Amino acid sequence: MDTYVDRITGKLVVSIAAPYHNAAGAYRGAVCEDIFLDILGEEVKELKFQGEGTGDIFDNAGNIIATED
Repeated sequence: MDTYVDRITGKLVVSIAAPYHNAAGAYRGAVCEDIFLDILGEEVKELKFQGEGTGDIFDNAGNIIATED
């Protein structure tokens, strides 16, 4: 996951994608979404392990892209 600046809002964004297969298992395309990091950060605040702790989300290079702080 690489982050980039959305050209319309100026906010940091991360794009995600997953393959889409039909009932027979044939690849038919991809489902894609852009997520604003400020929204992702709000979601991270809710992450807990067994009701405690904090959560972080890292990109593929190991950089923190969302944290509770």
